[in-house]
Amino acid sequence: MMPFSLAAQSSYEERDPRHLLEIILEKYRDISQQLDTQRSPLTSKSATSLSQRPAMVFNTSATYGGHVTNVAGDQNVYGLDGDRQAINLTLDKLVYAEGASWDPTMTCLPGTRATVLSVIHAWARSLDGQNVFWLKGVAGSGKSAIAHTIAQSLHKDGRLASSFFFNRSFAARSTSQPLFTTIARDIAARYPAIAADICATLEDDPSLASAPLSRQFEECILGPLRRHSTGHSGSLVIVIDALDETISDEDPDIELLRILRAEAYKLPPQVRILVTSRPTRDVVDYLAGRDHIMSHPIDVDSVESGQDIGAYIDDQLRDGILCQRMGTPGLDKVLIGELKKIGGRTVHMDSNRLSVSSKCG
Repeated sequence: MMPFSLAAQSSYEERDPRHLLEIILEKYRDISQQLDTQRSPLTSKSATSLSQRPAMVFNTSATYGGHVTNVAGDQNVYGLDGDRQAINLTLDKLVYAEGASWDPTMTCLPGTRATVLSVIHAWARSLDGQNVFWLKGVAGSGKSAIAHTIAQSLHKDGRLASSFFFNRSFAARSTSQPLFTTIARDIAARYPAIAADICATLEDDPSLASAPLSRQFEECILGPLRRHSTGHSGSLVIVIDALDETISDEDPDIELLRILRAEAYKLPPQVRILVTSRPTRDVVDYLAGRDHIMSHPIDVDSVESGQDIGAYIDDQLRDGILCQRMGTPGLDKVLIGELKKIGGRTVHMDSNRLSVSSKCG
C-alpha cells in the first residue's frame, strides 16, 4: 500500500485541494480504526493468529549500561557499567592493604642517588631473563627512598603495575598475606581482561581470597598475566620494598622468598619485580645466585653517597622554620662537617632531633 503522502503527491496534478484533503482524512480514519482494533480484547481467532507469530527478542548484548526489568519485576544490571560493577564486587573479596603504595614525600632528594637510579631504570626497560632486581643495603642506606623514587617515575610513565611498601609499624603492611591480593587488584584496575579473568577464578574458587601465597600468586597474578597481553610495548614493573620486614626470628615466613626464587621467573618477560631488603641471612639464602635475579648492593661508603648526604644536609639547613624549631638560626659548621661524615646514611632533621634515616640515601 502506498503511503498517503505519496498517493497524494502522485495525484496532485489530477485532483483539487479539497479532494486531496478528503484522501488524507480517509487515510487517518483507516489508521484510527486499525489502532482501535489493536486495543480491543483478543478474540480466539486473533489470539491464535498472534500466537503463531515469532516472539520479539530484545537484544541487549551491545547495550552499554542500564537495567532490564522482566515480567517478574526483577531488575538485572546489564552492559558495560553492570559488568564492571559485578567484577568490582567480586574483586572486593581480595584484601587490599591501604597505605601500602608509594609516597611522593618519601622520594630521594632531586639529583641524589643518580647512579643506582640509572641502573634500575636500565634494568626496568630491559626484557632480558633477569626479571627480578634485588636492591640490598644496610638499614638507613636509602633503599626505601630509592624504591619510592622508582615507583613514582614508573607511575608517571604508565609502567607501574603495583607497589607495596612493607612496614612493621602498620599491621596491614607487616605481613606478606595481603601482598598478592593487593597487587592483583592494582593490575586488575588497569586491565579489564585481566580483571575479568581474576573475577572468574574467584567465582570458581572463593577460597583463593584467603589461600596461601603460592596459590594466590599462581591463580591471581601469574596465570592471568600469562593468558592476557597488557598491550604494553615495554615493561611493567612491580615494586616491593623492605622485604625483610615480613621476616623475623619468631616468624620466619619464607614463602614469599620461595616464590621469588622459584616461581617469579615464569612471569612474562615484560613483567618485572623490584625488591629491596637488608641482606639478612634468610633473604641472601633464597635470592643470591639465581640466574633470573639481578642483585645490586648499596655502597654506603662511596664518594657519591657522601656527596648525596652533603646535598641533603644543605637542603635541610635552608629550611628556616626547621632551624627555628631547633632553637638556633643555623648549625655550627663543625657539626655540619661531622654530620656529613656519617657515611652513606642520610641525616634527617626535625624540630626535636637529628637522627639517621633514609630520606635520600
